[in-house]
Amino acid sequence: MLLAAWTLVVWGGLLLLVSLGHAVSEGVRPALARLLPSPDSSAWGWLNALSAGLALSVGFVVAGIWVWGRVASRSGQPPE
Repeated sequence: MLLAAWTLVVWGGLLLLVSLGHAVSEGVRPALARLLPSPDSSAWGWLNALSAGLALSVGFVVAGIWVWGRVASRSGQPPE
């Protein structure tokens, strides 16, 4: 189950990376709008949107933990 979750995170990260690559030529909004599934899309469309959201969430959590560790190390206190 953990392998499947991390596979979705990696797949979502790749989708976000490709979308950001397209954002250079066509703009951020149209590039990221392709990740949102339409109401009549297949399960793959919903899975792609879920994996992109999951990758974005994991990225925010990892960045938050990294920043929290940096702030704690500068104050001289170990992170809790």
